[in-house]
Amino acid sequence: MAKEQINQYIKEVRETSYLEDIDENNNSFKRVCIFFNADNGNPIEMHLNKNDSSEMLIEENNEVFINTENVNTRIEKEKEMLKALNE
Repeated sequence: MAKEQINQYIKEVRETSYLEDIDENNNSFKRVCIFFNADNGNPIEMHLNKNDSSEMLIEENNEVFINTENVNTRIEKEKEMLKALNE
């Protein structure tokens, strides 16, 4: 597993980050945001759901990390879906 520190989302900063969000039961959670360019060069911004976000994030010593391998896999799946839609 390749993990790296992830920071809270800052507007206009295009890197993997997280947002503090509230679920349907009024519980807070960290929502993963992934930014990448599609094969045609268009920028894509993904905001993952609570379950997918929790699977990707690791919290240690008051710091938040993300498994970069999971991010890369998610980006590739998204690109495949976009490609299929455009065919």
